Formats: sequence, structure tokens, C-alpha cells
Amino acid sequence: MKTKILIALIILIALSAGGFFVYKNLSAPEVKNGEKETGKLPEPLTDYLAAKTCGNAICEIGENSTSCVQDCPQSKISADRWTQVNGPYGGLITDLENVGNTLWAATSFTYALGGNGIFEVANKGLDWKALGGTNKRVLDVAVDPSDTENIAFIAEAPFITWDGGKTWQKIELEADSYTSVAMSKANPSLIFVGAILDGKGLLFASSDNGNNWIRASFLPETMWSMKPIWAGFPDEAKNFIRVIEPHPANENILFAGTNSALFKSEDQGLNWQRIDKTFHRTDILGIKINPQNPNEVYTRVGVFEDLTCFEAAGSEIPEAAAKLEKEKCAGVYKSNDLGKTWQQLDAYYFDPSEGGVFIDDNNPSIAYAIFSRKIFKTEDGGKTWKDFFFTHDQPFISNSGIERLITGEHSDEVFIAGRQGLFHTEDAGGHWHERNNGFIGSEVVDIAKAADGTLYAGTYSLGMFKSTDRGQSWTFSSYNLENPYIMLIAAHPTESKTVFVTTNGGVYASLDGGLTWERVAKKFFKDSELLPGIAHFHGVAFDPKDSNRIYVGGGGDQYSPSGVGISMSEDGGESWKQANMGFEINVHVSKIVVDKNNPSIIYATT
Repeated sequence: MKTKILIALIILIALSAGGFFVYKNLSAPEVKNGEKETGKLPEPLTDYLAAKTCGNAICEIGENSTSCVQDCPQSKISADRWTQVNGPYGGLITDLENVGNTLWAATSFTYALGGNGIFEVANKGLDWKALGGTNKRVLDVAVDPSDTENIAFIAEAPFITWDGGKTWQKIELEADSYTSVAMSKANPSLIFVGAILDGKGLLFASSDNGNNWIRASFLPETMWSMKPIWAGFPDEAKNFIRVIEPHPANENILFAGTNSALFKSEDQGLNWQRIDKTFHRTDILGIKINPQNPNEVYTRVGVFEDLTCFEAAGSEIPEAAAKLEKEKCAGVYKSNDLGKTWQQLDAYYFDPSEGGVFIDDNNPSIAYAIFSRKIFKTEDGGKTWKDFFFTHDQPFISNSGIERLITGEHSDEVFIAGRQGLFHTEDAGGHWHERNNGFIGSEVVDIAKAADGTLYAGTYSLGMFKSTDRGQSWTFSSYNLENPYIMLIAAHPTESKTVFVTTNGGVYASLDGGLTWERVAKKFFKDSELLPGIAHFHGVAFDPKDSNRIYVGGGGDQYSPSGVGISMSEDGGESWKQANMGFEINVHVSKIVVDKNNPSIIYATT
């Protein structure tokens, strides 16, 4: 979406002779009935984390030269050293699996700066252990339910471990790319891998824990049911195998969902039958078989955005919008006869971009359907649905897509994971707690210092964070900031609580130190012609001597409105005008710098 310049969040801090060490994870504030909390970790939790890590030669959360001298000796604390500040929590979790009370998270950090690989997550999300495996984007992970030492994942190739992640073996198969992996609960020695070869969907299978593999079959080629409106999708992407769901009791049966069809095999993937004839769209994002009644199958349809669905989202007539969403947009189907017949359920939404369908491990009458930022819940096997979670209602959780959901020891305990990392509730969504200690995979793209010393960090997909203690801890500061894809930050030169940011969804300003945000001049900084809500703007700067003068640069790509170059406000953002005389429009303005000695001189990089 943009030319991303990622900045590792490392801060050089001049320290007094007494010493002061900064190396601390973020803990986001939790929400209790809409009431903001401090954002600090509770003391017992801080003590637990500090005690757990003291002695590992890394000065980290809750540790200093007094509490853990072996990790934080005075020799480490000096003014001429760089001290890593772990910065905003979380990052992109692409898949989440569980066996018992242990979770395994597949993570991805697009530019390989951190966060990639597989993590083992224990103690209700408090303990993260990196298992590594790759520094590439991880798409999918599978764990042997009978022996959790056996783990497989998909990145640039399939990888497998038989010793819990101590060593990994890259599986050399003949394919152009790999897309998904699954292990059979009926026969855990049976592993399936989805791949693409010459534009065709291909299934590999191993019946001996991944030691030997066969090319099981090519899936039948199909046509797009919903062609992507985004650039960069080749036609062969329609055969991309997004999900493989083996039957929990019959090792011969498995389902596979692609970007354009739903298939079923009764011979371990050697032959396939297409079973989506009655679906209103057949781009498949999720499949779940009820383990207690394997005839019940849920399928979540909808991978790609549709302009008609975005129009439904903006409709002022709820009944008409709901009808359109059910007929055209992402939704859920259920079969009670293992895929022979299907019924569309009343769970649908305009935005399909992340998510899937998930069944409660404790009570199979409970299921969840995730549609990007929104989650629906049924407690009667899909007959009725209710809202369960919406990022817009969560002041301290990033307004970005949810990928996965897993239930815990009881039905009220739920974990959700996505671009914002891992969150946990034990009261059916009444209170959510951030659980990312040890997972630092957020993509920090810019940092700015306010007049009072407050630090603001902008991330790509997690929104804004702030620190008031020189980077020791960070709190989520993105409420009302509808687009979490931050480009650049400009802090007011004298008013410490005024901050402007450019995003992939317009220009935003906060006048209260990041507590709330408001989109600036929406009619002037209009949406792109491609999609409503998408408006890529980039460079932003204050005039250091006249803070009423603000400059904003365009994004210069398909996600930006046309005809944009440099825009200027002379009244603190109340009104705006183009300032393009001699400047090329429709270019990516990556940075704007105003000369602090002579503000009539402005520099812009493109």
C-alpha cells in the first residue's frame, strides 16, 4: 500500500550518574466497562514477569540495576550506549492453534525485522517462547494433538520439527509456493500441505509424520466467484488453497477451501468433489467440523472485498443493507450431512478481509464467525447470532483485523489473535486483556517527541502508541482513529497534546494527547477513487515558527485520491489549500521538512 520505511524502535537516552535503565515491554491498558485504566501492568504480574526472566542476561520488563543486577549492571547504563526499547506490543498473528492449555502462534513481520516464526504460548498468554523456524512470513501452523513435539508450518516452504522446535527441517517439495498445512486428528501421522504449481492448486500428503511425501493430486481448476479488486492478484491465485480441514474421526475425509471453491475428498486427497453449488459466493476463508458431531460442518465464505458490499456498509437503510450483505457479502454456511446440503446462516458482514469460523471446544453448540474487525457468536448451533466483539467498541485494542479465535478451559474464556497480537477474556468478552509479553512484532514506521517529552510511535496496522516515561512502557492511543495504518507523525512544536498523523485512511488530529482522534477535513483530504475509506496521505510537518501552518503530502499510489501533491493549512488545520506551484502532483511524498531557521524553505522527498 505504501513505500514502508520501518524504523526499529531504539532510543538513545542520556542518563544521569545514578543510572536509569530502559528496556521494557508495552502493556496496553485493559477495558473495564468502558472505563480507562492506567495501562501499567499490575504489580503481581510485573513481579512475576521480572522474576521469570531475571538471570537471562537481558535487561527487560520490570528489571533494573536494583531488582536484577546480573541482567542490568551499572556498566550497561551509560549515555553513549543505545538501549533497546521493546516498544509497542504485538504484531501480526496469522494462525493460532491449541492443544490443551498451550497455544502455538504463527507470526509474520512483512519485512523480517522481528516477530517472525512460531511461538509457544503458555500460562494464559503470559509466557511466550520463540521457537523460531524462519524469518519469512508464516502463513499456517499445525500441531500434532497426540504429541505436541511435532509441529509443522508453512512459510516459503513447509517446515517440521519433531522435538518441539529445538530443530527444524525444511521439507523440499516440488511446488512454486505453499499456502496451508493440516494434521489429521483421526491419524496424527497424516499431514497435508497445500501448494501452487504452474498456477494450479496442489495437495501433498505424508502418512509418516512428514518423513516421506507424495503428490496426492491437483485440485480441479475453477473460475473466480469474486475477483479481487486490489492490484497484484494473478489469475492463478483463484486456485490458492486457503484452508484444509481433515475429518476428526475418519482419516480418509478432508475438506479444502480455495479462493474460488469448496472441495471434499473421501480418499485422503486423491480425488475431489466440488460441494458449493448453492453458495452465493465461493471464495472460502474458513472450514470447521464439529468434533463431537462430525456431520456438522461450518464454512465461512468471503475472502475478497466487493464494492457493492462497501456501498451496503454506507447505506442509511438498515434493512436494505442487511439484505444486500446476506446476498452478496461474506457469510457463513452450515451442513448437517457432511457437505451434501448447506444452509446459509444469519451471520454476514460487508468486510471479509480476515477471519474464519470457529467452534467452542467445550460446547459445540457455540460457534464464532469472524469478519475482520467484527465477531458474531451463536449459542444454538447457528440458528441465531449476536454481536460478540467489535474493534470500534474497544478503546484500547487496535482497530485492525482479527484472524483467529480459540476457546480456553471453559466457554467464557476466549483468545483472539490478529494484527494486534493476542488478547484474552475470561468473562465472555466483558473484559479483554492484552497478552503479548515477549512478542515484539509490531511494525513501527515513525516516532515523534512532543513538547513535554511524550513519545508517540506510529505502527503499520496497529495504530498509535505513546510513552510518558522515555520509552520504558507504552500505551495504546488510537481511540477513534479508524485507520490503523500510520504513515508519519507531526507533533505540535509548543502544544504538547496536539498531534497530527497521516494514515492510509486520511489525515487525523488529536488535541488531547492521543486519547481521541478526529479525521481532518474529510472533504478536502478525500478518499481514493478505488474504495471508500481508503485515502493514502504521507508526509506531514508543522512550521516550527508558526504552528498554525501545517503541510501534508499525498501518497502517490492507487490508494490515494488523484490530483494531490502538497497541501497546506494556515489556521491550525481548520481550512486547507493546495500548495503545488512548481511541485509535481500524484507522487509519493515520503517526507516533508520545514527549515527551522527559515520556514519559508521547505524540503519534500518523493
